[in-house]
Amino acid sequence: MYNIPSPSEIKKKSLKLFNSSKKDIVDETIDKSKPFVHEHFTLLYYTPYYEKLSYEQKLKYNQLCGVMINELFMFLEESLINKSLIKLKHHPDIVDITDLSDCITGMIKEEEKHHKLFKKLNRICFPEIYQNSVYNFILLKPWEKKLFNASLNYPATMSFFIWLILTLEEFSLTFSTALLKNKNTENLGELDHYFTHIHALHLRDEINHTYLDMHLINACFVASNPILKKVNTILFKNILKLEGTLF
Repeated sequence: MYNIPSPSEIKKKSLKLFNSSKKDIVDETIDKSKPFVHEHFTLLYYTPYYEKLSYEQKLKYNQLCGVMINELFMFLEESLINKSLIKLKHHPDIVDITDLSDCITGMIKEEEKHHKLFKKLNRICFPEIYQNSVYNFILLKPWEKKLFNASLNYPATMSFFIWLILTLEEFSLTFSTALLKNKNTENLGELDHYFTHIHALHLRDEINHTYLDMHLINACFVASNPILKKVNTILFKNILKLEGTLF
């Protein structure tokens, strides 16, 4: 059973981390001779074709996978989390919970900070690709954007989005923790220091975010009527199946 901090505790810790993080952002450069991520976080690693690549090809592929994962986190924070949180902040079941609305405001600011960090990081990694764009891998068709944005207008009702946010943030915790625990890859040598440093900053906030997600689920999902629960459960299961085909 999770020992979930109260919204008041989350609020105090988030404010402290947000104020101190400004001192932690260092201006370093990327070493393009080093990999960005562990090889087992890349899709091609699990196929026989990976071993046919040269060292240089593996390194470039690894680095491209690293910036793609950054794009995924940026998309999550900008297009999914913050748009949902802005709507949820004014939900009556959330407004009545002490400090929860303030926690949401703090989380929005933190996600905006993360987006800027990853945007800058990707431009340092590949200026020729990201100088005039933010997304090169995570691209939605116009109709997909409209459907996605329309669904986000009702996050309290369509609470499977909150479950989705929680699962993606759990992935980000697993990913960033792995970078910090083991600085070496299987075949490509030591990870780049600055890339890992940015994910360390991201990790500190994400731990609090998962706790906050649980409070939001309790407020929006647990108290919802049985029909809505069943609909959201079906939608969430199908989203997980889709995620399984992508990652």
